[in-house]
Amino acid sequence: MRTKRKLRPGDPGTKKYVKTYGNELVCVRYRYDDEKQMRYTTVELIIESGPQKGRTTHEAPKTKDGNVYLKISPDEDALIEQIKLFGAEWDENRKLWKISQTTIDELNLSDRVIN
Repeated sequence: MRTKRKLRPGDPGTKKYVKTYGNELVCVRYRYDDEKQMRYTTVELIIESGPQKGRTTHEAPKTKDGNVYLKISPDEDALIEQIKLFGAEWDENRKLWKISQTTIDELNLSDRVIN
C-alpha cells in the first residue's frame, strides 16, 4: 500500500474531517492499494496529551555526521526509492539506511529508526 497524499487540517479536502474531529485531527492520508484497486482515507488523531516523560527530545541518536539509521525491508522498493530521493545512503556494514532526522520527520518514519 502506498500513500499518495498527506493533508494537514485546513488543507483542501480536510473540511469534513476537521468538522468531525476538531483540534484532535493531525492529518488526513490517502492510501492506495494497487493490487485491490482501492483507495483508503485515514486520519491521524491526538487521543491523549500530557507532560513528556523520559527523553526531552524525540530525535533518535545521531551519527557523527548528524544522521540516523533506519531499518527498511529490502522488498519495500517504493519506500527505498523515496528515501533515496531525500539523500539516504545504504550502510553495508550495519545493513541499515542512513538519513537525516529532518527527513525522518518529514516522511513520518520515526517508528523505523534504530537506536
